[in-house]
Amino acid sequence: MLRFRLGRIPVEVHFSHLLVNLVFAWIFAEAATTFDGWPGPILRDPSGKDYSTTLVGVVLMWMGVISLSALVYELGHAVFGLLFGYEPAVHLVGLGGLTRARATPAEGSWKKELVFVLGGPAFGFVMATASFVPLVVMEVLGHSAPVATYVLRAFATVNVVWTGLNLLPVPPLDAGRASLVVLQRLFDRKGYLFAQALALIFSLTLVAVGVFAGWSWMALIFALHGFRAALSMMAYWRGEQPLGGAAHPLLLLMESAESQAREGKYDEAGKIAESVLAKEPPPLVRSHAHRLLGWLKVKAGEGRAALDHFAQVQGLQVPPQFLAAAFSLVGDDARAVALWEQAAGSSPDPVVWHEFAGALLRLGREHDVKRLPRVRPALAWAAAQRVHFLRGEFAQAAQASEAAFREEPSSGAAYDAGCAWARAGDAAAAMRMLTLAAQNGFTRPDEARTDPDLVSLRGRPEFEAWLVGLSEKPAP
Repeated sequence: MLRFRLGRIPVEVHFSHLLVNLVFAWIFAEAATTFDGWPGPILRDPSGKDYSTTLVGVVLMWMGVISLSALVYELGHAVFGLLFGYEPAVHLVGLGGLTRARATPAEGSWKKELVFVLGGPAFGFVMATASFVPLVVMEVLGHSAPVATYVLRAFATVNVVWTGLNLLPVPPLDAGRASLVVLQRLFDRKGYLFAQALALIFSLTLVAVGVFAGWSWMALIFALHGFRAALSMMAYWRGEQPLGGAAHPLLLLMESAESQAREGKYDEAGKIAESVLAKEPPPLVRSHAHRLLGWLKVKAGEGRAALDHFAQVQGLQVPPQFLAAAFSLVGDDARAVALWEQAAGSSPDPVVWHEFAGALLRLGREHDVKRLPRVRPALAWAAAQRVHFLRGEFAQAAQASEAAFREEPSSGAAYDAGCAWARAGDAAAAMRMLTLAAQNGFTRPDEARTDPDLVSLRGRPEFEAWLVGLSEKPAP
């Protein structure tokens, strides 16, 4: 890959462009044998002394013409992008190129997008005109320059053909992108469908023209474009396209629900997702709803319900940490560990790493936890404790909290252990850990008095005395 900059515009020339360019340059050089003028006579005589150098020169000339024309064409997009405050980048790929705007929706508008898209054909037209004018001048003056004439005709041909093709309303060609912009502006979401239908009609027409004219290359290219348009229309009916502001209304509603979930508004997010499912949404929207509801069930400690939702997700990836948490909650730590490891391998999030370590601890693999980077043993034991507790394994939860306390003594770890022992029915062990909690700074008697996890201790003299002791302590 070749990289360089033209002012503020970065340019990348991909290997595929050079390869496809070479193939077409060779084809055009072979076609030159039919010319009466240069280089036809030379290329028709392989035994001639100038044959090899001329052939190489013509191939290199065509490669230069194609690449320079593609570059100027893409600069048409990029220049208008700069004028609109975008950060354009040009990529020469395959036979043509691609210019990325690097603009957010808030920075752009449909009018700017339309000008940005049509900037390429505008520069292509200028390039074609700049090639034709010298040819006309030389014709008028009667000036003979065979090599210059051949090169200028090559530039004119490439730019006329390429600009003309891109003025067909078939995505991803420029006029196809422009039709998407205009039709979605006029008809919102339905405009996407209309643009794809228009593309399909033009593609089928050009396939027919290519077949009857014997232009197999054109028939093949537009058959692929027509197939793509048909797939896009099917995706529209499934609710998968278009994306962005013109997306399916229920998909936009799901984006709102996911935003609520990220803000911690789980009840609101769940209600929106349930309402979306009740409206019999298209498959993609339904998958978004099930994925979100599955995660909310994980947050609520309902592993089986979460897996039921995740099983109904199609066409979307369920993050491995979502699945891992669900399998942990249902007691399948063996499967969860592999998923936690996968999630940790692609995430620096300490929560993911400590949940991974907690799953290992629940499997008795403490020696493996010691080899994990970025893991504090106390937090790993706390992660193991939470899942044990949610699964109703209160004795194991208590033991995990005690292990966390031994690693890093704290009132929180001791209190959690006391609550777990109380739920497990071991009052003596519960009081032992509650006493340690008080000794390490726990001073919230009102919370302890109403904590449902400590209900089995209420009325016991030692527990009541412990509460009194907390009340007598000065607040920190």
